[in-house]
Amino acid sequence: MKIEVTNSETSMYRRQALSYLRWYPAKWRERYGEEFVAHLEDELEEQPVSYGRGLNIVLHGVTTRFRLDRGFRWTTSVALAVAMVAALVIGVLASEVNYAALPLSMHNEGGAGMPTRPKTVNNFNFRFTNRSSVRIRLLHVSLIGYKDYPVPRLVRVDVDVHHQKELGVDLPSTTPGLVPAIGRSVVLGNDDSIVASMVAPLKGHLYGVEGLTLQYVRKGVTHTVTTPLNKEPDLLCVEPRSSESLTSTYCTRRFTTVYALWSFNHSKTPGQTPAQSEALATVNAALSYVGGFADLRTAGVSDVREWTTRLFAHRGSWKITHVTATTENVNLLDVKHELVFHFDLVKRGTSERSIVCVRNGAYVRHGAYDLMYSPGLEACPKP
Repeated sequence: MKIEVTNSETSMYRRQALSYLRWYPAKWRERYGEEFVAHLEDELEEQPVSYGRGLNIVLHGVTTRFRLDRGFRWTTSVALAVAMVAALVIGVLASEVNYAALPLSMHNEGGAGMPTRPKTVNNFNFRFTNRSSVRIRLLHVSLIGYKDYPVPRLVRVDVDVHHQKELGVDLPSTTPGLVPAIGRSVVLGNDDSIVASMVAPLKGHLYGVEGLTLQYVRKGVTHTVTTPLNKEPDLLCVEPRSSESLTSTYCTRRFTTVYALWSFNHSKTPGQTPAQSEALATVNAALSYVGGFADLRTAGVSDVREWTTRLFAHRGSWKITHVTATTENVNLLDVKHELVFHFDLVKRGTSERSIVCVRNGAYVRHGAYDLMYSPGLEACPKP
């Protein structure tokens, strides 16, 4: 998580560092004070709360006084040490907690691709998972854009005060338990949610969101915290013509492209080589486009070749040079035969070659449900 520090917070960290400096005797402060404060400021910016750090500073300050302030009697010094440690526990560390930012994180699965109109208000739910019961006052919420895509325009920000765990994407504005967020004192703990209402005003554009930036006040201190989705981005797509259906190929192709590229760039499956991951991502993209958004058919070799060229011919550590397919005599529910795609790959910058085989998946209708069988790696047949 990235925490942006404002000028007011910087001066606050300096005040904290100066308060710690007072535990040391005058002679030590004169010699080492500036260096101590500068170093401690940097530590406080990186980690505002650390009980061990505070305890170490105070104990080191106390022992330094024992060593340098020879005028103190031993019994007086011991009493002073006890008083200092007690003050640390009930005072200094408590004040440090008061200034700390919350370690906010979100659980959203991401990957919501929604066709929309320029004036349609779309509601996205961002659910928090940190275990917190601390109340904060929200000052400002903004969206974090995804790559080079434009950011939707926020029109309203609500919080869910009823802790509804199943809030989804594009929930109705009349959902019970939603109240305006800005200026409100809230808790963003486990299953608490922020609902962002947004519009995508330009026709023929794809909008991307990969997180939130929150500005809030806690114990009189203002914090700005960036919270990424850590999953696939949320997307809004506006058709270029108002007469277009909201399920046209324009947005379908763009959704598939973004999610295929995201999967390609973030695929870290244990036990898979980079070449296998790239080939598998290609088949997944083809299946998602022709099956998930179209007519529930399986992807053929021409579909896989199209998405190889569109997505991965110029990306990754391997270059896919050729794709063929063979038919396996395996029935997959009502899919009469199963294809195995053969990818010939060359590693970029070398002459190393690899062959990867991927079994096709399928979208099939089973009663009232549409089922997906995901593509998978296959042992390549011997030549």
